[in-house]
Amino acid sequence: MRYDSPSQGELELRPARPDDLDQVARFCLALDPDDWMPEVFPAWAGRQDGTLAVAVAEDQVVGILGHALPTPREAYLMGMRVHPAYQRQGIAKALTNYVTDQAFRAGAQVARLTTRRDNVAAQALLDATGYRRLGSWDIVPDWNWAAAMPPASQPGVSRLQVRQARPEDLEWLRPWVAETSRDPDASGLVAQPGETFEVMSLTGEGLASYIEAGEGWVAGPPGFASGDGAFALLDRHSQDWILRQFIGVLPAAAHLLATLDGLIRQAGQGVVNVTLPGRQFQLLVEAGLTGYEPEWWPGYVCQRTKQDSRGETGIS
Repeated sequence: MRYDSPSQGELELRPARPDDLDQVARFCLALDPDDWMPEVFPAWAGRQDGTLAVAVAEDQVVGILGHALPTPREAYLMGMRVHPAYQRQGIAKALTNYVTDQAFRAGAQVARLTTRRDNVAAQALLDATGYRRLGSWDIVPDWNWAAAMPPASQPGVSRLQVRQARPEDLEWLRPWVAETSRDPDASGLVAQPGETFEVMSLTGEGLASYIEAGEGWVAGPPGFASGDGAFALLDRHSQDWILRQFIGVLPAAAHLLATLDGLIRQAGQGVVNVTLPGRQFQLLVEAGLTGYEPEWWPGYVCQRTKQDSRGETGIS
């Protein structure tokens, strides 16, 4: 695809190739000496499926952006980088539109991405490319849970029960999740562990598979349901554990957090990744989370739908 850049003339947008690595590594490491992109670039570009795109100006690669399909109908954009000498020239906007278009052509009906709340330039770019903000999203990566969080103690809640979720819990969990998913913010989304934490919808079918895999935990008084309980998704099958859903009311949420804390300590895991919608992260804090730094990764989830993009990207 050819695009006229206001400052550089013609810009070529195309799928990445493995032999682009040297140029990509040079400008990525100029942006951040610890950038992880050069490490994963060969595998991403080697797929030759168009999910990683590059921008080429004056015969050199000056920008990259990729997308994943955590579900066949949902895309997640990731890995935006623009050469420092070519920034503020429309390249990021061209890449965003191009990759979004590629995702829709691959079958996605919605495209999402996350950006830091303090990244004003990225938010202006997303506004200009038709993305709208869904809500806040908080990520605490590689958190040394055991060192940062003191052992939880919740006196006076002995009547509350905590256990792994069971298939029979789906009867009350499904409507609860459906209600959460109708929330106008990002609470109806969940991070899918992969090469990055790819945001996707939390569906009833997905919920059943998480419970079957032993990732779901519930807490509440005897006979509890959604109105007086709490629910969490703790992925224990990755190299680093991931807390990626935390819903409920106090004090059930506090008791659930205390139990998860004990589970993590008993396993000697230590490192936990937290990736939650902002409202759920606030509940986690109210339930007793300590030892984190708010500036670690406060972000937003932004979204564009295929229906809203008709005519804008040329999709018909």
